[in-house]
Parts: sequence; structure tokens; C-alpha cells
Amino acid sequence: MKKMIALILTAVLLLSLLLPALAEEKTYDLDASKLMNQWVYIDSTAVMTPMGQIKEGETAKVYPCYGLLNVVYCANPESARIQHLDIYVPTEYVKEAKDNGDSTFTLTFDEEAVFTNLNGTSYTVNTAPIIYQNTIDGYKEGYSITLGTETKGIHLNADQSGNSIYGDYVQAGYIYVCVGSRGVDSEGLESKGMAPDQIVDLKAGVRYLKANDAVLPGDANKIIAVGSSAGGSCATLLGVSGNAEVFLPYLEKIGAVMDVTDDIYGARVQAPIANVDKADMAYEYLHSTEVNYHQMGPNGGDKTFDDFQIALQQELIAAFEAYLTELGFDAATFKDGYLAAISKALDVYTTRWLDKEQYGDAEGFAKAYEGVSYADGKVTADSLEAFVASFMTRGKSIMAFDTEASKSWEAKLFGEAHFSASLLSVLEKMAGDGNAEAARLVEAYTQPDTGVNSEGKQKMVRMMACMTYL
Repeated sequence: MKKMIALILTAVLLLSLLLPALAEEKTYDLDASKLMNQWVYIDSTAVMTPMGQIKEGETAKVYPCYGLLNVVYCANPESARIQHLDIYVPTEYVKEAKDNGDSTFTLTFDEEAVFTNLNGTSYTVNTAPIIYQNTIDGYKEGYSITLGTETKGIHLNADQSGNSIYGDYVQAGYIYVCVGSRGVDSEGLESKGMAPDQIVDLKAGVRYLKANDAVLPGDANKIIAVGSSAGGSCATLLGVSGNAEVFLPYLEKIGAVMDVTDDIYGARVQAPIANVDKADMAYEYLHSTEVNYHQMGPNGGDKTFDDFQIALQQELIAAFEAYLTELGFDAATFKDGYLAAISKALDVYTTRWLDKEQYGDAEGFAKAYEGVSYADGKVTADSLEAFVASFMTRGKSIMAFDTEASKSWEAKLFGEAHFSASLLSVLEKMAGDGNAEAARLVEAYTQPDTGVNSEGKQKMVRMMACMTYL
């Protein structure tokens, strides 16, 4: 009897602890007009050390703006701490800022004011494009950036001298929005931050901006997504998958605005993976002459491919060239086009952004690397293999993304499991030719719980691949 009473008391205690947590759950109002009295004025930012730590008590000036921070963009977020965005507007667009006496301001925008930036382009508060920045890296949790002196995401905010990087968008007259998103390192989430959380959150943020276009600054029909690496992949995916029906159930689950669209105007991306299924093949195509790499981490250092890895590299390159043929490209023509695109980028870089302390001039840049030449004031890429090997240090081993141990960030996106049907196909071909190591890997890549072939997993891979929507 005493044991029964003890169990009942324990259950009551646990329930009493649980009820406050349940009571904390709330539905968020997505009407931005109710937030117009919560803007803060920003004209400085924290200063960082070279290691990304904030220097206590030190600040640096940034272009003056007002920020609307921690705006939850879905009614039923899995985590409001993550699923929110920050909005920044240059002071030139503000007609009146009423001081509320608590460090916040109620803003009235001047719809007639014209902002002309250094390039001579003019905007008003209603025509200014919206820069839609994500900070996703390795499909991990993306933090919204605070341009002020708070610590949230500050390591992404300023360079080592404290100069604002993202504040440059504000200085150019754009409306700057930074969006937070769930990721594979997010804690305490039922979804575990796996696919397709990242893109769903970006879409929900876009829908919030469009639903509130009448009251928020900027033109919600001119949203430009910005991201790098995995963030570049997600920004690209956001651009090509506008209004795709496959995401609607996920958007409904978090309470996104459903009576607007989530297509965007454009994207400016760096180093995106356009198709996670083909990533291992594409990486070897890019690094086709490199068999040495520098591995990071506790077991890192300079490494060299063994005979099997060299054979696998060649098979992956051949598979990628076959994939190009499927897309309608001739392998040689594709490479010529790739070189032309690199040459165009090099011309812009050496003309506008060249590090003169390091290279002196464009000719100095050309002399610093293999595979490029200089003539008539321009740098031209002549050899993809030579330039990539000279310019970039290979930092990944073979099977760079769908790693054997399933510990890459891409593998975590799908639950620490294998995901690349294309890589598996290459391994199966090699195993069929009698390669024992390939046969061992085929077995590992086809395990029931962690293997490639689950239809549910392949659905997610397709959802996260830009090529699915093109």
C-alpha cells in the first residue's frame, strides 16, 4: 500500500512539473502591425577577437538603422528561440520615431523619401529589395544576426576590426532581414532539425514577410535569398522550389501563413550543393587530379588516397560525366562553359575586389596560381583541374559527403544515415567487377536502418535537391 501511495505521489509530482511546461506553449500572432512599437535604434556593434570572441566594453560604429528583433514567423513554432527573424531598415526611410521610453520606438515610414546609394540606384521604403539572409552552416541551426551589441549571432556580424559586414546591405538602401532556422544540432526538437526543417523555416519566413508587406518596410516581391555553403544550398532551394506543394504539410504544422506564396525574386549564393545525391560525384569532378587532402579534426593531418580510393575517384568522375550527358550537356562543352563562368568571376574579382596587398594587381593574381593566364588586363581560367588544385586545398576525403561513418552534416540531415543512391550505384558497379572493398561498402550502405534505399529517405533527398524543381 505504501508503495502504491508513493507511486501516486510521484505521478502527481511529475504531472505538476509538466503542467507549467505545457502552459508555456503559445500560439503567436502573425500580424506585424502590432509590433510597430517595438523597433530599436542601432548605430554600433560589438567588436570581436580573431577567434570570434566578443571584446567586453568595445563597440564599433555601423550604419544607423532601426531593428525589429525576434519576430516569430509562424504561429506554432517548434522553438520560438530559433524560428524568428530580425528586420533592419535604414533611418532614411523613417519619417518619425516616437520614443516609447523603454529603449524602443514606434516607427512611421516616409513613403516619399528616396534613398540613393553609392551606385546611383534609388529606392523608397516600399520599393527597396529585401535581402533575406540565412546563416545555415553544415545544415546546423541558423541564428538570426543582431547588428547591435547583443551577443546573439554576433560572430557572424563583424570582421575582426569590428566593421559590420551585413550592415553594408543597410548602407546600400536595402531592407535587411536575417532569418533563424532549425538545424541538425538543435536541441530538444521532436523533428531533430532534420530535412526538410531548414527550407521549411525559410519558406515560413518568406510567407510572413509577404503577409505583412503592407506594414513592413521593403518590397516583398523583391526578396533576394543569401547564404553560403549549406546556407547557399538552402537559399538556392528556396529560389527554385517556390510554392512547391510537397512542403505544404510541413508549413501547416508550424502554423506558417498559408494564404500567401513563398516564391522569391532571386538568390545570391556561395558554394551551394545543388543536389545532395550527386554531391560526391561533383566533388571528385572538381578535384579530379587531387589525391592528397588535409583532414581536419583530432585524427586529421595530411592524407593520401590508397589504390581503392583512387579507383573510386575515377569511377565517380565518370559517373558525373554520364550525369552531365543525361542533362543534355557534352562533357567538353560543359567544362568550357564552366571555365568561362570562372573567367567572368575572376574578371569581376580582380577589377573590383582584388586584395592588392596580397597580389598587387590582376597580373600578380594570375602569377600566383596555376591554370590561369593574364592578357589585355584580364585574368582567364584556362584549366579547371590546374586552377582548382592550385587555388583550393582539398579538405575532404573520398565519399566526401555521404561518408562511410554517416557522421557528415549531410548525413545528419537524413538521420545519420546513408543517402546517396548515386554513390551506391558506383559502389555496386565496382563490386560487380570484383572489387572486395566496394562490396564491403555496398553492404554498409544498404543496411535496413541506415542504408540508402528507404523510399521515405529518398523522398527527403529529392525534396532537398534543387534539381528536383528545375
